[in-house]
Amino acid sequence: MAKKRKRVLIVGSNQRSHALAEKIVNENKYDFIGFVDTPERIAVSAVEPVACFLYELEEHLKEKEIDEVFITLPIRAFYDKISDLIETCKKIDVKAKIVSDLFELDYEHSVTVQPVRQNIFRNKITELSNNILLFLKKNRHPQIYRVLIVGLNLRSLSLAESIRRKGSGYEFIGFVDNQANEMFSSFPIQCQLDNMEDYISKNPVDKVIVTLPIRSFYDQIKVVIDVCREQGVSVWLIDDFFSKSTEIPKYINLDASNHLVDCKISNRSLLQYDIKWLIDISSSFCLILFFLPVFLIISIVVYYDDGSPVFFYQERIGLNKRRFNIWKFRTMVRDAEKRQAELEARNEVKGAAFKITDDPRITNIGRWLRKTSLDELPQLFNVLKGDMSLVGPRPLPVRDFERFYKNAHRRRFSVKPGITGLWQVSGRSDNISFDKWMDLDLYYVDKWNLLVDIKILLKTIPAVFLCKGAK
Repeated sequence: MAKKRKRVLIVGSNQRSHALAEKIVNENKYDFIGFVDTPERIAVSAVEPVACFLYELEEHLKEKEIDEVFITLPIRAFYDKISDLIETCKKIDVKAKIVSDLFELDYEHSVTVQPVRQNIFRNKITELSNNILLFLKKNRHPQIYRVLIVGLNLRSLSLAESIRRKGSGYEFIGFVDNQANEMFSSFPIQCQLDNMEDYISKNPVDKVIVTLPIRSFYDQIKVVIDVCREQGVSVWLIDDFFSKSTEIPKYINLDASNHLVDCKISNRSLLQYDIKWLIDISSSFCLILFFLPVFLIISIVVYYDDGSPVFFYQERIGLNKRRFNIWKFRTMVRDAEKRQAELEARNEVKGAAFKITDDPRITNIGRWLRKTSLDELPQLFNVLKGDMSLVGPRPLPVRDFERFYKNAHRRRFSVKPGITGLWQVSGRSDNISFDKWMDLDLYYVDKWNLLVDIKILLKTIPAVFLCKGAK
């Protein structure tokens, strides 16, 4: 039996609503019933089909079987009207989705307002999944989420104090605002709105919470959301516009009096990421036990070939630009990092990375370890610790990170770095430019799911055995 498709209305007759209707029809995911707007606006845009006029919407929803309403009216011009529409949908038990240029055109990234009444069974399932997520997040590798608050007002002060008081895995790092205020003198201002893009491009920030009122700061909020989305930084919005229509998931665990709206930067599934974390922890632990004899043999060979130290560690850039030490078997001479400056002129990569063929710093055994990728084995400890994942963009040295010339490339830091990734299975070090490397990383970030990880892991095995592209 074919699955029954949801029946949807689109409120608003404008370029955005027309594009959305075309997308819905082409993807064949919904039954598009028609547009809803004022008679004047519909007449000007000449859209069809027309389901009803705005003043008839409540009665229409009561009489017809409508599952979802997409609201595409401009927020700035129709602030009060959209608020009324949300309340109408809540009252009649219809899901509303706000699709705005403030967030994103794609309905899959829209702000969803859940109905007040829900099926009891669905409530139980939702509660169970939230409890599972909360358990996983409390018991995973401890990580403090660094929170930056945009806007300096009483609401942001209350939120900052709540984060400081409750903690709950969050650390308030400061405000973003254009002017100081004596009332907030005890709280740091990290940067001004105009400098925010530069600040988050260089500092570890996990969450940006916008407390500016939409009605009067629409343009500034749009810029903040765009900047965060470009660099892959999660952004939440607080405004009375949404009232209590949107529920804060339990695993966010912040002050419930503040109504947080997640302006999603991707379709990432929180549950899939928790499953990925469980796979990383269990797999790295088992692989470390399995490869213990190999660790011992390689350690002896490296020591015999070039003395100590056997292991090499280097500061790299990880999740959301955090710094951590990556571990590898040493494959270069002991003063290799000091000698890199002498070799910069021979760099074969156009961009931020550094790679040369036949690097004179590589030891005899090191060349073989690199070709077989066995030098990467100690990174299983980085995975077990929680700094890395089995699959993800490769962690870059600080030297490369500081030479990034496109902020869009920094979106690669929105996921954990990995031991292997698309770059490794697409030629690895051989004939891939820096821009192509970044394109592969960003493709992974944007399209990630568990199946993608499995495919990359399966492709990594023959790539390693064939020594494909390794240098």
